[in-house]
Amino acid sequence: MHVETYTGDAAVEHFADASRQQERPLSDWEPTAPLPEPEVTTPLTPDAVPSAAPTPAAKPQKKAPKKAAPKAVDPVDGQCPDSHPVKGKLASGLCHVPGGLAYNRTKPDRCYVDAAAAEAEGLTQSKR
Repeated sequence: MHVETYTGDAAVEHFADASRQQERPLSDWEPTAPLPEPEVTTPLTPDAVPSAAPTPAAKPQKKAPKKAAPKAVDPVDGQCPDSHPVKGKLASGLCHVPGGLAYNRTKPDRCYVDAAAAEAEGLTQSKR
């Protein structure tokens, strides 16, 4: 395969010629087909609009209220359920999240859905 190599001024002229060939001035543009004439319509008046018969509104179906899980529950046998993994200690005012340094050794007084739920009840998230 043969590749032409341009250097210096020859390269500048080669690429300038190539870019000029790609550019096409706007004056050379011609539409391929004439544009259609716009359609003239008369404005609609309230009398000209056909009236639709009102449809009866559908009755909303009553859905059973979805029971939200409580944000805090009491521990079962000294352990928090999987649905409420954050351990709260009321005496210290701290809550411990999974993965925290003291999480495994903490015996919870309350179990929370997340740290925000524990903080809403006045607990502070442990620093470690």
